[in-house]
Amino acid sequence: MLTRTDSDAGKHHGLTLLYLPTDSPGLDIRPIQTMDGHTVNDVFFTDVSVPVANVVGGIGDAWHRLMRGLNVERLIIAAMSLGAARRSLEDTIAYVRTREQFGKPIGTFQAVRHSIADLATEIEHCRAFVYHVAEQIDAGLEDQLARKARWPSSSAPRWPKW
Repeated sequence: MLTRTDSDAGKHHGLTLLYLPTDSPGLDIRPIQTMDGHTVNDVFFTDVSVPVANVVGGIGDAWHRLMRGLNVERLIIAAMSLGAARRSLEDTIAYVRTREQFGKPIGTFQAVRHSIADLATEIEHCRAFVYHVAEQIDAGLEDQLARKARWPSSSAPRWPKW
């Protein structure tokens, strides 16, 4: 559970994670009906006492812990997307080897080969970047990732028009 333990701190400070057993006195969990069933709940607290031993991490350091979890989740999504891109490239290569135009496979045309080479290069670049981000998270440097994720307006990437 995430709670604000210091109301005078900024929006990213004064947050604490707590572990609270669901059978704790004063804790009432009511399921919200959704299309998925009971995957969302309303949680109500009435005079709930939480022992200091149930603080996850330290008091007031929840934002850092939450962001680490989100960074790992983003990395997983990036890795899954990279896998989908590689599979799409493999499927495209198989297709251009068999699809014929003007009596020969379209994979023999220079323009098609250049486009595939550009895609393969971009996918390889993304793979290297995903590995780099994973190494930074493993090294505990995830705080720097948010700053590095912003493109300066003058150096924003220009994507090819397909």
